[in-house]
Amino acid sequence: MATVQRSGTVTDRSSPLGTRAASHFDPAFDSAVFAVRWTIGIRDVLSQSVTDEMWARMNGTGRYRSTVAIFQKRKRAEQGFELVGALRPPAGFDQLITVSAGPSGPVALWAKATDQDDIQGRFEGPGGATFPETRTSSRPRVALASYTFGSLAPAHVAIVEDLPVAHPLVQPLPGGEFLVVGSRCAWRLEGAERNALIVDSDGRIKRTGTLGDGIEHLLLDDDGEIWVGYSDEGIFGNFGWNSPGPQPLGSPGIVRWSLQFEKVW
Repeated sequence: MATVQRSGTVTDRSSPLGTRAASHFDPAFDSAVFAVRWTIGIRDVLSQSVTDEMWARMNGTGRYRSTVAIFQKRKRAEQGFELVGALRPPAGFDQLITVSAGPSGPVALWAKATDQDDIQGRFEGPGGATFPETRTSSRPRVALASYTFGSLAPAHVAIVEDLPVAHPLVQPLPGGEFLVVGSRCAWRLEGAERNALIVDSDGRIKRTGTLGDGIEHLLLDDDGEIWVGYSDEGIFGNFGWNSPGPQPLGSPGIVRWSLQFEKVW
């Protein structure tokens, strides 16, 4: 069962550049977790600290609404984490692989404990260094589960019979569908691996595409487009990208993609 590893209050100050994005928080906490409620409290003058658009999206409640807050003029924001409970796994699954936040609540990918090493596999390279696998070897059966705020039981579950990507990230889509993306992606002479999957509400993979290597952050916006933040491997190249292959797809650092896996920005 997933349990929250830490809670508390974190105080942020905006950068000297004048703005700071305070949207992303990583719920993984060392394979942990979720079932927390994120609240934002603003010190000083609220109307000058948060954009009107952000305050409207928060509906005046201060609760996380899967969007981006922009704090201005060096105002101070406090992010509080309140323990709510432990997410319950879908029947037949006992290992939390990854969890994230959606507009209506958490979304998670669960597996059997015996499949964890394959899904989060690594291989040893020259000199003894280890690197993450990009694909699973056994194509394990996994469960995608979405939750609603106020409930620890899954609201909807889709069973994927054969997960091809390793080190997955997940986001919810409308209509009970899911976006699953492998965080690592190799380029080979025959072409790039397809590490992005659209999974329908019944667990069938209906579309695949390539979002590149070194994916660190994955979020969908209100317009249904995919925002991806890349690590240094995704920016400068690894696993065949940049040498001998093409420029990494994540070279700008942040890229917005359509649900057809076409670069928008």
